[in-house]
Amino acid sequence: MKKFLLLCCCVLILSGCGIKANYVSVINKDKSMDISIIMAYDDEFIETMLSFESGSEGDVEYTEEQKWQFIDENVSEENYESEGFVKERYEEGEYKGYSYTKRIDNIDTLTGISEKYDIFETGENTESKMFTKEGNKYIANIEYKTNDEVESGESYNLDLDFKYIVTLPNKPISHNATSVSEDGKTLTWDLSNNATTSIEYEFSFKNNMILYLIIGGAVGICAIGAVVILITNMKKNKNKDNFSDMNGEKPAQPVQPAQPVQPTQPAQPVQPVQSAQPVQPTQPVQPTQPVQPTQPVQPAQSVEDLMNSMPKDN
Repeated sequence: MKKFLLLCCCVLILSGCGIKANYVSVINKDKSMDISIIMAYDDEFIETMLSFESGSEGDVEYTEEQKWQFIDENVSEENYESEGFVKERYEEGEYKGYSYTKRIDNIDTLTGISEKYDIFETGENTESKMFTKEGNKYIANIEYKTNDEVESGESYNLDLDFKYIVTLPNKPISHNATSVSEDGKTLTWDLSNNATTSIEYEFSFKNNMILYLIIGGAVGICAIGAVVILITNMKKNKNKDNFSDMNGEKPAQPVQPAQPVQPTQPAQPVQPVQSAQPVQPTQPVQPTQPVQPTQPVQPAQSVEDLMNSMPKDN
């Protein structure tokens, strides 16, 4: 790793060249741990260094074989391989380099009291421990160091990508990470600007499910209690109503909600009064005719007179 960082120092006069050094670890729930260390340069960096070495001027096309030969000479870390890391070519976008991976069966083998563990000196601090332990809690014992020249790389407009990334089995108890994933389990420290040199986080393998069960149980008990109280009150009210019916008392009728007041119709405009018709003069009363005197009633004729008055047959 020192060789990799020293080479970075040689190109501080360059602008825009990309250098990547990422330390990625995944801590599993069974206490196993997967470590991956990535070291790579972008094509611009590699081509610039090849031009320096060859003394060529102007644009020169370099083959992929020439680029990988440069990487083999300047990125390959024998110390990592001696510590059991598996070396593989790493290529992503314009970056080329190597990744070194290793499986740790139990992180307790990396736990103890010691000096700080430098993540980019893996092959040289075999006596250092990555974690200390307090009860069920694991505490990171990690730091990050670079040369002064590399620390000033940002002022020379180098595109530095130095990160420490860890994925935990549960959400951390505490940490000073630069950023956190949405699920809260993956922590990232951006070491490019050297604002942070101490990597701090605490975690536990103890699942929070027990706590969730306790809380859920308490909530369930409260809910059941509320239902029991509600049913009891309903039964009491029902018994009270039955008792009132037996004594001839009718339960009070629930008050009907008042009907909403209908809006009044606007008053009709008053029709203008028709002017009175002039009174017609009355006709003069005709004088009544004098009553005619009645004729005297003739006395009735006797039967004999009637017989004599009738004509006789000859």
